[in-house]
Amino acid sequence: MRRLDHIDLRVTDRTGSIQFYKKICATIGFPHFEDGKEWACFCSRPYPQVGEYLALTEERGHRPSKVCYAFWVDSKADVDRVAQILRGIDAPAIEGPAMFYQGHYAVYFEDPSGNHLEVCYREYSSDFDPRISHEERA
Repeated sequence: MRRLDHIDLRVTDRTGSIQFYKKICATIGFPHFEDGKEWACFCSRPYPQVGEYLALTEERGHRPSKVCYAFWVDSKADVDRVAQILRGIDAPAIEGPAMFYQGHYAVYFEDPSGNHLEVCYREYSSDFDPRISHEERA
């Protein structure tokens, strides 16, 4: 069962935001790009297949909130890859990558419009969570 269908982000500059997201979206699971008149869309599957997507809509007066949009990737190496890309494009407010709390490895950053984002990988084991028995870990 899918738990999330899409995220519709407001951005202050459509063109600049598209260029920013084109550099990271394939690595976070949205390799397909669709460009519409009113929006841009990074999709997990090619159109017209149904999949999760991240849409960008320009709103010149947009002011970001403190909401953080987090994307879960398949490995710590994927988090590191995104962090390297972010540093290469001088993304604002990069923090990490690091183990921010037990089992939660992440990089935090902002997009050019100030939206708060995170790319993370989670490891669950009895090393981090006493609710998980050693038998489950094996």
